[in-house]
Amino acid sequence: MNLLSPASLYWLLLAAPVVVFYLLKIRLRRIPVSTVMFWNQIYEEKKPRSIWQKLRHLISLLLQLLFLALLVFAISEPYFMNEDLNRKKLVVILDCSASMNANDVKPDRLSVGKQKIHEIIKSLRQNDEMSLIAAGMHPRIVCGMTGHQKTLRESLDSVLNTDEASSMEPALKLARNLIEDQPQGEIILISDGSFPDSSKVSENKKIVLIPVGKKDSSNVGITQFQVRRSLNDPLGYEILIEAINYSSKKKDFRIELELNEEVVDVIPLKLKAEEKWTEVFNYISEEGGILTATVNQEDFLSCDNKVQAILPERKKQKVLLVTDGNHYLERVFEAMPLVDLNVVNELPESIPENHIIVYHKKTPPNIPDGKVLLIEPTGPSQYWNVQGIIESPIVAEQDKKSELMENVRLDNVIMPETHRLILKENQPVHPLVKSATGDLLYFNINQKQNKVLVLTVNLDKGDLPLRTAFPIMVSNALSWFSGKKGEFMEALSTGNMTEIKVDSLKLKSAVTEEFKPVLKSPSGDIDQIVLKDKKLITGILQKSGVWQVGYQVKDDKVFPVSVCCNLSSSEESNIRVPENFQSEKKHQISGLGGRPVWMYLILIAIILTMCEWFLYQRRWIN
Repeated sequence: MNLLSPASLYWLLLAAPVVVFYLLKIRLRRIPVSTVMFWNQIYEEKKPRSIWQKLRHLISLLLQLLFLALLVFAISEPYFMNEDLNRKKLVVILDCSASMNANDVKPDRLSVGKQKIHEIIKSLRQNDEMSLIAAGMHPRIVCGMTGHQKTLRESLDSVLNTDEASSMEPALKLARNLIEDQPQGEIILISDGSFPDSSKVSENKKIVLIPVGKKDSSNVGITQFQVRRSLNDPLGYEILIEAINYSSKKKDFRIELELNEEVVDVIPLKLKAEEKWTEVFNYISEEGGILTATVNQEDFLSCDNKVQAILPERKKQKVLLVTDGNHYLERVFEAMPLVDLNVVNELPESIPENHIIVYHKKTPPNIPDGKVLLIEPTGPSQYWNVQGIIESPIVAEQDKKSELMENVRLDNVIMPETHRLILKENQPVHPLVKSATGDLLYFNINQKQNKVLVLTVNLDKGDLPLRTAFPIMVSNALSWFSGKKGEFMEALSTGNMTEIKVDSLKLKSAVTEEFKPVLKSPSGDIDQIVLKDKKLITGILQKSGVWQVGYQVKDDKVFPVSVCCNLSSSEESNIRVPENFQSEKKHQISGLGGRPVWMYLILIAIILTMCEWFLYQRRWIN
């Protein structure tokens, strides 16, 4: 046995004054009494006769000296030689993924895992050191190598639960780097095994596994949830849902769909054991907002029972129709729910902002910048000249790959008359429909400042307005102008980060020094985020739910952008601890009973103090 602080043995010199105080005789105080006859009689009756009473003061002195020796020996911090030779470097990995929130063990798996780590911290010997790693999607070192138990306990208590999927290999790699070239290094993994390649980890004999959770815990979870606007219907949207029954029994439950807290649909499901269900649903809504899917069945894991996604809003398109009158054309626009139509019969002097301009049989000398649809242009422009009329053209070529021609066929449409347009040189024209003679019947011009779409067919003659192709063409044209077709705002998986363009915040003024980008978590906590290259970097989103991105100017906070996060991990939803998730190697408790030697010395010293008080200081009253 060695001592960490041998200089503390000098405190044994305190034994000298202890002995001196015992050798000093107590001066008796003189008190006058009337007679000593009775005192002599009592002394004769109670005269000490036993050896025990003669040695009474000597035993007290020996106990006091032994107490002093134990106390000095304790503060000199003794330790065994094998503790120095076998000092350990421990790296404890705590799984902080979503599955560790399961409450099949009370209060939950993460809390139980923390309790096990607290036991490991208590068992550390004097020279042992330990490091703590929190493993989620991105592992992090919670506490570096240290033997200070208070620091380890405080660092462990600071670890919070997350809804992330676990990625254990980076955490194990980080742990191996921390104990590199350490002969007594040891890695301890506390997890429920709900991560990829858990079987390979359990086969690694260099890792001590401490499983947390039950092997028969069942769970039903939504593992995929996304929504996007329809590619065909301007009001439609599509929902992708995937649910899995991770249990050994059949489960009957419902998935409730809500848009902005209003019920959209209720989907009844009956899933067999281990069955995965995937489906795409189509719905119609002009409104956008937060779409929520909820499993109405309680189980051990709640973070995969509710998922959310953002449905982009459909705003009405303002259309200005310049025409002398065409019944079919006006009815097509009026039948579209997302069109706000305004009809005039003269060319406007100024083009209103955010409008789609439709010219019918009218051609401005200079086509304005913006979004312009020309039907049967009768005059020249900066892009073309008009050269006569084509009688009964035959459709020979059609660009089927263009989004403007989706679900449209014009080869059997009767067109008695079209205008022949001769394009000027170097015009960026994309032909959509050509006649057998090579004339353009339908084409678009797409430049930086304007989008121009031209249909040369005479609507008053022929049957194009009566065909279903015509409203589809107009709908495709409006989608092309707006650029909103099949919009998709991805619901992120927890543990990821995203970037938001400053333009999407819809700022009314330029960014100033008072501008502070902020992020609001699903629980309501607000943190400042990074602004770089006109992009807001959110950082890692660890909780499932709706995150809000915004800005603060002085005391005002505005959150115009929302981001949805879901667990979306089949491995995390399967909360059953794998059968083979265990290791032959067990963690051995260090030290003498898990405690350093000086603690036992202090305990013995306290016991000796109690004995000395009982034998010498206590008084009996008969």
